[in-house]
Amino acid sequence: YPAVDDAAARPARYLPRGFLLHALAFGVARARRIRTHSVEGAAPAPGRHPVLLFSPAGWAPYFYGAALEELASHGYVVVALQHPAEMVPCTVRADGRRTWFRSRAVAGALSVSKRPHDQDVRDRGAVVDVKADDLIATLDQLHALVAERRDPLADALDLSRVGAFGHSFGGGAAIVASQRDDRFLAAANLDGAMWRAPAGCRLHRPLLLLLAEHPEMVGACTDAVRDGFYSSVDWCETDRALHRA
Repeated sequence: YPAVDDAAARPARYLPRGFLLHALAFGVARARRIRTHSVEGAAPAPGRHPVLLFSPAGWAPYFYGAALEELASHGYVVVALQHPAEMVPCTVRADGRRTWFRSRAVAGALSVSKRPHDQDVRDRGAVVDVKADDLIATLDQLHALVAERRDPLADALDLSRVGAFGHSFGGGAAIVASQRDDRFLAAANLDGAMWRAPAGCRLHRPLLLLLAEHPEMVGACTDAVRDGFYSSVDWCETDRALHRA
């Protein structure tokens, strides 16, 4: 969140102790040496600030720290979620307890599927739906926090200006949450599929789609199958047709 400038304050550590296991899982062996631009417990900047809810996918929110800090520097309060059981290798709760990753929480998306494509669409669409519900529930909690004035940030939140964004599954969830709840005034999908028919993707408010040119989506399907991205050419072609539509 935007904070009062304090030249004497020490930047916070990049990863709290409970999340060092995440760093090791992704090969970041020296996470303690990564510098941040955030100060733990800093006084909020005066005024009320627009709020962005962020849904990650697979990684803890700290791994998106550079992007979230950048948004805060432009005047946004960013509320990042942890969706239980989808964090690799685990979700760390506020009291230090860990919920270990379960493949079912991401509908097997981290491995090459050999199931019928329509079954994957249904199961992965359900993941997007659950994450969208989490975004809406979090917004409900922010309204309760402001109404009850039970947090130092309560006076800093402008809940008349709220947006949703996310990465991968979380990007699709941001759109679905904005479809279901008109308190979200805008949405951004960072490299995320929707996992539903095109007719179910309409959104009548501002939307940003930011996509990478993944090799499995731009090269020949025969090459994608050879390189282990898909189990068959038919699966590849069906998947591409859905996402491009």
